[in-house]
Amino acid sequence: MNDIFNSGLLIYLLVGIGIFFLMREVVCWYWKVNETNSLLREILTELRKGNATISSTTTNQWECPDCQTLNPNSTYECTKCGLDLNK
Repeated sequence: MNDIFNSGLLIYLLVGIGIFFLMREVVCWYWKVNETNSLLREILTELRKGNATISSTTTNQWECPDCQTLNPNSTYECTKCGLDLNK
């Protein structure tokens, strides 16, 4: 009897988790959360490239937006944290 209760409880739990993830996807689709997130990431990447370009035109180094390390203009990857501005 106890095994039947535990397996039934497990099935209800799995179905509940499945419904939660399904409804989460519907809500994110309706409010365009995924689309907004990807657009914000693109904007951030372009801003980082712009900041690196602006600082590189005035000096021979650019400052990493994450760790504020000065890096040579010859690279677009931070020498300290590894941030790649081309991504």
